Amino acid sequence: MAMRWFVPFVAFVVAVPGVAHASDRPAPHAVGESLANGVVALALGLPAVLLLLGLYALKARRRSDRRPAPARPSRRWLRERATKELAELTAMLPPDPDAPGGDYATRAHEAATRLSDVVGPDPDGEADPMLDLVGVILLARQGMTVLAEGTERPRPPCYVNPLHPPATREREIGGRGPRPVCTECAEAPPAAFITLFLRTPDHRHHFAIPGRWQSTGFGTEGRDLPIEVLESLDSGGGPVPEEGVEGVEGSGP
Repeated sequence: MAMRWFVPFVAFVVAVPGVAHASDRPAPHAVGESLANGVVALALGLPAVLLLLGLYALKARRRSDRRPAPARPSRRWLRERATKELAELTAMLPPDPDAPGGDYATRAHEAATRLSDVVGPDPDGEADPMLDLVGVILLARQGMTVLAEGTERPRPPCYVNPLHPPATREREIGGRGPRPVCTECAEAPPAAFITLFLRTPDHRHHFAIPGRWQSTGFGTEGRDLPIEVLESLDSGGGPVPEEGVEGVEGSGP
C-alpha cells in the first residue's frame, strides 16, 4: 500500500526543479519576477474570466427561458419564481446606473420590488395578485436581459403569455390585430395556439382582466413597462375599462 504512494512521490521529486536538488532552485529575484508576472497575468485574465461567466449565465438563462411556461401557473409557482428572479436581478444590478442597461434595469427592479411588496408573501388565488406576480417575473427577466446584453431596452414580451421567451415576430390575435409573440406562439397551429394563452384561475385570458396589465399589455404596446407600472402603483393601480375579448380563439372557459 505504501509503495503505491511512494513511487509517484519519487517521480514528482525528481521531475520538479528545486525539490530534489537544492542547487537547482531559482534565485530569489527570479522567484519575485515569476510571482509578479503571475499577478499581472491574473489581473489581465480576470476580466476575460468574468466575461465568460457572464456569457455562461446568459446562455443558462436562455435555456431556462426555453422551458415550457405554464398557461395556468399555480400561486406557489408564481411566488417562488418571482422571489428567485427578483433576487437574481438584485444581485446583478451594477453600482453605476449609467452602465449599459443600468437605467432600465434599475427602474425594472424598483417596479418589480414594489409589485412584490403589494402582493405579499402569500397571495390569494384571485386574478390581480396572480398577474402582478407575472409582472414581477417579467420585469426581473427584462432587467437581467438588458444588463447581460448591454442594451437600453428589452424586446417586447410575448403577448400570448408574458412568461414565454421574448417576442420574435407578430401574429394576428382575433379582434386585437397583430401582436408580438414568441417563436413558439408564432408557429403553433390554431388548435395548439389557443392552449398557450396565459389564463387566470377562473379561466379568463390575462387581457380580459381590468387593471394595469390590461392597459399596458405587459409592455407589448411599445411603451416603457417599468414607468407604466410605477405610475399605476402611484395612482393606486385602479382598473381601466375592460376591453372586449370577442373573436379571440379560446376566450371561453
